[in-house]
Amino acid sequence: GYRHIIRYNLIRGTSRGIILQEVHDAKVYQNVIRDCFGGTGNAMGIKFQYERVMRAIVANNTIVNCSFGWYGNFGLGWISNTVKNNIIYNTTRAAMFQNEGNFSGYVDFDRNVFGSVGGWSHYGDYLTLSAWQAKTEAPDPNSISSNPLFFDVATNDFHLQSGSPARTLGVDVLDLNNN
Repeated sequence: GYRHIIRYNLIRGTSRGIILQEVHDAKVYQNVIRDCFGGTGNAMGIKFQYERVMRAIVANNTIVNCSFGWYGNFGLGWISNTVKNNIIYNTTRAAMFQNEGNFSGYVDFDRNVFGSVGGWSHYGDYLTLSAWQAKTEAPDPNSISSNPLFFDVATNDFHLQSGSPARTLGVDVLDLNNN
């Protein structure tokens, strides 16, 4: 489909949070995806599924307590996608997972905050953030591995404390105010 907007959702207790497949110009933003563990250990927050994910913007989402934060099944027709300003916290397997291909020119990752994650996966190899960036050819120069400083994860209060690195890391990629 074209120009879908997925926003302001609380998604919890599922094995798949949001899956994008055959979408153009979609915007996925300001969602909270939490507690998405599945029986197989492959539960994921946001997934790009195979073919034709074009010009999607995935920004300002909070993903907590999932097996994987972002999961990419590389496919034909991925063009100019953006994954920025997201917080991925407490993943049991990997913050970001890529099972094939590289992301150069297909997905622009940047300014994401990763806290308490199981690493970054490239073809099943678990890596550090810098090693994942090099292997996937996703420059991702400003993303960081740091505690996002939520108010209280135990009570699902994901507001950010005043000293949170996420408060100053993000940039406006959605232009919701038409500036």
